[in-house]
Amino acid sequence: MKKLIVFLLLFVCKAQAHLVGFTDTSIQIAEPGIKIIYTLPSDNLIELEQGPDDRIRTSEGDKAGTEKSSTEKTGSDENSPEEVFPPDYYADLVSRGWHVDSRKRNCHLQEMHSIDLEQIASYQYTMVFECPQGLDDVDIYYSLFTEQWRGHRNYSRVYMAGEQMRTRFAFDRNKLSIPVAKLLQEWKSELGGSFFADDPNHVIKELENSDNANAAGDSSNPFSRLGTAEPDWADPGFIWMGMEHIWTGLDHVVFVIALLLVPVSWKRWMLWISLFTVAHSITLALSYFKVILLFPSVTEPLIALTVLAIGIENILVMRHGESMLKWRSVIIPVFGLIHGVGFSYMLIELGNGIPAVGRLFFFNLGVELGQLALVALFLVPVYLLFRWQKGRAVAGFLSGNIALFGAYWLFQRLVF
Repeated sequence: MKKLIVFLLLFVCKAQAHLVGFTDTSIQIAEPGIKIIYTLPSDNLIELEQGPDDRIRTSEGDKAGTEKSSTEKTGSDENSPEEVFPPDYYADLVSRGWHVDSRKRNCHLQEMHSIDLEQIASYQYTMVFECPQGLDDVDIYYSLFTEQWRGHRNYSRVYMAGEQMRTRFAFDRNKLSIPVAKLLQEWKSELGGSFFADDPNHVIKELENSDNANAAGDSSNPFSRLGTAEPDWADPGFIWMGMEHIWTGLDHVVFVIALLLVPVSWKRWMLWISLFTVAHSITLALSYFKVILLFPSVTEPLIALTVLAIGIENILVMRHGESMLKWRSVIIPVFGLIHGVGFSYMLIELGNGIPAVGRLFFFNLGVELGQLALVALFLVPVYLLFRWQKGRAVAGFLSGNIALFGAYWLFQRLVF
């Protein structure tokens, strides 16, 4: 049993980072070249330092970033994989994950800068590529995180000559080919003379509502006019994003399992799950629309605290009976409110901070479906567990491990 506890702790140490497998990009093609604006949760960058090729920073910019990080985070090991340094520290690794060709020849990275989007716990990198050979045929390659997470996806929008296209990069889809000259000829159009002043994913809503929007082109064309393109929020793909988000969030999964690890009726289980669902749906929406503002540095420790608390409560129920559950119907909605804020961060990041009702609806629906799938997976085994003579002892042991997970996450998220 002790060996099992050690194994579980080692597993949770690796999984604790609460990383998400989605990133967001806008790509602009204009006369000056190709501008890529790449947004990702800052915690994900930890994975780049633990990448399979063990890249070593040698440029002056990397050294400066390292020095800056070590001075800002005094008393910490600058080589620690648990540290998240300022965005410029990772600039070299991020730039290596993007490659642009035109006419089968390399385009040069002319400009790069980065910012910290603290509000959504993300970093944003802007890269401008110059293609001296012209932009007749463009190939864009993306290779970040695909080795670490086979399920990683980078959702992108491409903007060119007043048109836009939605696409995605993934492990098995790391190249985007755009026949620029051919498309411009079909559209009887020319490339814009300059890039958008801001990230077009931020300002596209204004463009789509413009009175000067052009008519839609050929429906077989992957590009569509800015004024008529189906907006991102109408994409049911956000359902799958929501499902994956809860399945890959180990703390959320553990919490849902913990709700079932007490010997009560099915009706009470369903009541608790329903209360948790309603509560986290409320704060997901409120946080998404910025009615409430909590930084991940506050929310993530609180989520860990909920896991610790539910594990301890389960143990008390095993020892002292159901009388210890009298406050659970009140506590669970409170915990659900905390988890809902945690759910919102990835959705905010995917929309670059721009709220949309449809996007929220589909994403939240995905979260609920993912949660129901978890309950369906564990409900029968847990029910059978409590029909076993030693079921309560096993449930107490599992709850103790859940409490340990919560305590470890709490410590880690407060310290690091």
